[in-house]
Amino acid sequence: MSQKSIIDLISAVDLQDLKHLVLIRNDVSGTECVEEGSVQMLELQEKSIVLLVPPNTCVEGHGLTLCMIRLPVGKAISRYPARPEIYNNAFEIIGKVFKIERPEKRKEYWTITVNFTQYDVALWEAFIVSYIQRQEKINELRPKHE
Repeated sequence: MSQKSIIDLISAVDLQDLKHLVLIRNDVSGTECVEEGSVQMLELQEKSIVLLVPPNTCVEGHGLTLCMIRLPVGKAISRYPARPEIYNNAFEIIGKVFKIERPEKRKEYWTITVNFTQYDVALWEAFIVSYIQRQEKINELRPKHE
């Protein structure tokens, strides 16, 4: 029995990027983080998310609205969208900043944990599953060490 090469195991769908643009609107201060790449997902949890954000984006206890938009967006976004649903597979989450980790150097990004207060559970679970499935596919492609 011949062993399949990695080329035989990869399909066109596997090569599509699974990336999301994360936008933040601070509902307390009114500030926004909308520049692509300024907010990065670090950890997806059952009812929260850990993000890397620019300094001074928020403080503990602030209410945030997050907009998750599947990339590519197609055009630059300069403001938090009034109607996020116009974007491909976009959805919103409302949450509260539970924890902030600030590095010693003031210019570095902060790590924040946002606990969800209002969100569509089914959409969030599907979002997490999409990343889990992508990771499982990557794990399948890794050579097995005996």
